[in-house]
Amino acid sequence: MSDRAPILGPDFDDAEIALEIGPDGRVRFEISGVPGEGCEELERLLVAAIGGRVEHREHTPEYYQRRRRGLASALRAVLGKK
Repeated sequence: MSDRAPILGPDFDDAEIALEIGPDGRVRFEISGVPGEGCEELERLLVAAIGGRVEHREHTPEYYQRRRRGLASALRAVLGKK
């Protein structure tokens, strides 16, 4: 086991990354399993890791979903209680 704390929290447990490297060296990746702005956070980490820059970005419908929360938190939010 590593002594390092994980960089990403539980919102990223279901993250999947499809990575494609073209003959010209361009890297294309698609992130799934991370709804909301979390995918952009993961994108920033990936781009920093490969030392590149974003030339094009498309958001999938998944981007517009809310991040998952626990059942208790979701119920409190719906019921308006702390």
